[in-house]
Amino acid sequence: MKRLAATGVDAYCSMLFDFTNGEKAIYNSCFDAIMPIEAIIYGEKGSLKLHHRFHHANKITVKEDNQLPYEIDISYKGGGYYYEILEVMQCLKNGQLESPKLPHQFSLDLMKTLDAVRKEIGLEYEQDVL
Repeated sequence: MKRLAATGVDAYCSMLFDFTNGEKAIYNSCFDAIMPIEAIIYGEKGSLKLHHRFHHANKITVKEDNQLPYEIDISYKGGGYYYEILEVMQCLKNGQLESPKLPHQFSLDLMKTLDAVRKEIGLEYEQDVL
């Protein structure tokens, strides 16, 4: 599902992924409304909620089946790609051209997935039609 803005930008996109192992993922992105920017991961025994700005959350709520939820306060350094920069520096120091934590193939697979989503919702950029 998608909604394009008057400019042609994908203002809203909702995606449902079905994985071969039976797992599912739902992703929503939105530029023209206020959304919580949270992530919730559900498992067989409960869930984890990564609070506002999930990619550098200060708090995680753990809900285990038949238990009261509890929170874990966490901290992160920097305001952007701090840990990514540290990993690149470590790899360069070790003479590695690729991080074992995030191999090149992951980036290629992600680009293919994003291209497939854009095709599915009918979103084309100028460079796509050249």
